[in-house]
Amino acid sequence: MTKDKNIFASKELPIIVHASGRRFVEFSIEVELNPEAPERLTDLFKEYRFNPVMALAVGDFQAGKRHLELFLDYTEATIPPEGVAEKIKETPGVSASSTEEGYGKI
Repeated sequence: MTKDKNIFASKELPIIVHASGRRFVEFSIEVELNPEAPERLTDLFKEYRFNPVMALAVGDFQAGKRHLELFLDYTEATIPPEGVAEKIKETPGVSASSTEEGYGKI
């Protein structure tokens, strides 16, 4: 571990989400570092029936941002992933967002 607290090391985490017959999408989202931003996203996913199956949140206190890595089951969703991706970008507190459908890069 380094003595300089301002140096961060990134790490690829091998994550596999599998359930036969289900459809998955991954969202990488950067939000403000406050409790309201993730709550708004949870409400959005609930409204359109995107079911979170795995989530990782990392806070950057110096930048005032939180990075969310989310895997969601959208088998029973009422709109396609592209539709909810647009709504994510319109959500107050969201500064960046990207998505990847299916199995991702293995």
